Amino acid sequence: MFKFTIDKTEYQIPQFLDIPAGALRKSRKGTDEIDKLFIILEETMGENSKEIKALDTLSAKELGEWMKEWTQGATLGEALDSDG
Repeated sequence: MFKFTIDKTEYQIPQFLDIPAGALRKSRKGTDEIDKLFIILEETMGENSKEIKALDTLSAKELGEWMKEWTQGATLGEALDSDG
């Protein structure tokens, strides 16, 4: 599990490489990295999950930094091509 903290609350979501293939397949319809990110998260955890609501409070810069941590520094496309 990937753990992160926002406003002193800890959250857990699946590691990026553990995301189901169906969520990744649907993300290919996204127009940019942020769109793809939220498609993957919403498919995996539900649109109204507490984790997504917490991410909604981040600035664009903070969200970008969070995404790099989750994908281990790769863009979503690069992370999908990695060997883990």
